[in-house]
Amino acid sequence: MKYAQLGTSGMHVSRICLGTMLFGTPRALPECVRLVSEAMDRGINFFDTANVYEVYSRAWGSSGGVAEEILGTDLEGRRQKEVICTKIANPNGVGPDDADLSARHLERELELSLKRLRTDRIDLG
Repeated sequence: MKYAQLGTSGMHVSRICLGTMLFGTPRALPECVRLVSEAMDRGINFFDTANVYEVYSRAWGSSGGVAEEILGTDLEGRRQKEVICTKIANPNGVGPDDADLSARHLERELELSLKRLRTDRIDLG
């Protein structure tokens, strides 16, 4: 696997990033676990997700996070070299503080993403 420095961050990521937008539906948990394991076996260390990813089963305004939960479970105990990118500004509810870049929304969503990802840090947001 070839790696590249990510901007000026000092982090080196695989040139291939595994996206998790389809984790949950239509990709079932066993297939997601297999995909993450195979990616890591091939040297992929860069994973993209979002607080609203659950694709086809997601209703507008639902809380989302299925892909983050699956990725967090898959990476638990193997988080040393992996780089996680997640997005948290997307709407995930119908209330006035359930979207955009308000401090309240970002703080709440960051905390929830960390719990779902079972980690103490997000490398790229």
